Amino acid sequence: MITTSHGILAYWFNQFLNRRLKTKVHAFFIVLGSVIPDFFHVANAIIGWLYFNTLGITWHSEFLIDTSKALHSFTVFTIVFTLSYFLLLLIRRRGFYYGRTVAFFCGWGFFHILIDIITHRSMTWPYLWPWPQIPMHGFIDHLHPLMIVIEIVVTIASIVYILNKKFSQRP
Repeated sequence: MITTSHGILAYWFNQFLNRRLKTKVHAFFIVLGSVIPDFFHVANAIIGWLYFNTLGITWHSEFLIDTSKALHSFTVFTIVFTLSYFLLLLIRRRGFYYGRTVAFFCGWGFFHILIDIITHRSMTWPYLWPWPQIPMHGFIDHLHPLMIVIEIVVTIASIVYILNKKFSQRP
């Protein structure tokens, strides 16, 4: 999916949770967790594009590519989530750290990795990285023109709705 679509999907799920659970789930951290895995991949592409257009040099960073692979990996997600969870249990501090940390991991694991597995038919990530790649092809191709149009329309409509809601609440 387009990176912003991960964030929009996470935002709408957050709204659903807030209505169903009658509690405040932290939208910012769910959205942040859902877009962070693509950040290093996009940064690599932007820096490479700038280098090529300004200096005529082809450039890419193995560090950024490996970081992006790690953030798209269920293996890394499971290890980091487990360590963070047990660290939070040792600290035994609820509130600020606990709720936001769980929201971030919800965004990362559910709204990025799982959505990528479903929607990446033609382009697969190494979801079990650093172990040997087992190709996992999704059911839907996120590069299909119809899928791109749907994502763009939903993203624009969501941004208009969110901005309208935000500015209409001010007195």
